[in-house]
Amino acid sequence: GVTSRWHTKKLPRKTHKGLRKVACIGAWHPSRVSFTVARAGQKGYHHRTEMNKKIYRIGQ
Repeated sequence: GVTSRWHTKKLPRKTHKGLRKVACIGAWHPSRVSFTVARAGQKGYHHRTEMNKKIYRIGQ
């Protein structure tokens, strides 16, 4: 989530609907979420590894 990805503060214990969130994601206007606001999503760049492939021929 946003807490582990961007290291934001956890909300207080009495928070309704989740603690590990961002309390304010922007002003009323402009009525869009800015790209600078910390949001949840993919953390890091992941490499997919291919294992146990048969090698039939190695080129020159």
